[in-house]
Amino acid sequence: SKLEYTESILNSMKWLGLDYDGEAVYQSKLENNQKIYLEKLISENKAYYCNCENNNNLNNSSYKFYDKSCRDKKLTSGAVRFKLPDNINEVSFSDLIHGKLTFNLEQLDDFIITRSDGTSMYNFAVVIDDLDMDITHVIRGDDHINNTPKQILLYQALDKIKEMPKFAHIPLILGQSGQKLSKRDASVSVDDYLSQGYLADALFNYLVRLGWSHGDQEIFTKEELIKYFDFSSVGKSGAVFDLEKLTWLNSVYIKDSSSEKLLDLIIKDLDKNYLSNFKNLNKNNILSLINIYKPRVKLLLELKNIINSLDSINNYNKDSLAKWVSGNTPELLKKLLAEFALIDSWDATEIVKSIKNICKLANVKMPELAQPIRLATTGDIISPGVGELLSSLGKSESCARIKKFLEVL
Repeated sequence: SKLEYTESILNSMKWLGLDYDGEAVYQSKLENNQKIYLEKLISENKAYYCNCENNNNLNNSSYKFYDKSCRDKKLTSGAVRFKLPDNINEVSFSDLIHGKLTFNLEQLDDFIITRSDGTSMYNFAVVIDDLDMDITHVIRGDDHINNTPKQILLYQALDKIKEMPKFAHIPLILGQSGQKLSKRDASVSVDDYLSQGYLADALFNYLVRLGWSHGDQEIFTKEELIKYFDFSSVGKSGAVFDLEKLTWLNSVYIKDSSSEKLLDLIIKDLDKNYLSNFKNLNKNNILSLINIYKPRVKLLLELKNIINSLDSINNYNKDSLAKWVSGNTPELLKKLLAEFALIDSWDATEIVKSIKNICKLANVKMPELAQPIRLATTGDIISPGVGELLSSLGKSESCARIKKFLEVL
């Protein structure tokens, strides 16, 4: 109904990699075709005008079946009702997921297909649109199963102008409560997942797996999903949306992604000016830090914020200072700086080797020096291996941070 809604849908599809051909079709622009088919049904006495005030709503608990009082009035205005055929008792179809389904016509009445203002009701509009667009498969939530017999009757009344599509009613996505997914159960906007740092491929993978399976496999490439997907593996009952499982899956995708890809996604999805925000870290530092921190996070936003925090260290965790800084810490760090000055190849192996040398000479355990190093370079003691950390920060930046830490001590 609004341009921004259309753009949101198309942008979400593009982000998820759901490519499509042709142009977006607006149902409102197909009204002329709907009117042509409507006139055909009326002229063949398969539909009729109705001016009854009782335009029943099936969601209304006081719903009463229409008494057909306008069937033979030959009215020329008002709402239009479809005339249920008198020569059949039931409607059957073979659903690609649920198998054969049969509906007795006693469950239906002469239902409205256009309102008195001329606008089409859902069941009529979709049948005409699908005919015009040569739709071969109608795949939708199983809350639409009860609409299908009405649509089949319309197809039949139109003399199957084109081949009737096949129907597949997929299970609904449910919240933890077992009810239809609501905003209380989980975020329902793709934009929300993007801004929280979920990867498009992870969300895509998770959504396909809701209600569908292929053995015990959890993680799929898009090519695999296309290859393996078939209706026989779609479940008949609703699938529970589990945000915890989605987040776990996202962490797997992050861990398996290259640093270059993750940095590109941070810039593309979270902050287009990301690299220009750094003062002390260059792109190579950032890529290296992403590589060592990606196994420790579940969301891309979390990874982005961690790397941000490592650009400049001004505060040190007080509890960690109290626990890991002792009287001999400054001397150990000074000796370490002297040892670092002799390293030509600044890599994790050489860095750890130097730290162990100092510990051996001072007769202290590795954590007594490694934890103060972490404090000096990150502000806290929680980090990946100290060798990998310093290697990622670079020799100059690592030594500068240790010197600054010594000044604080």
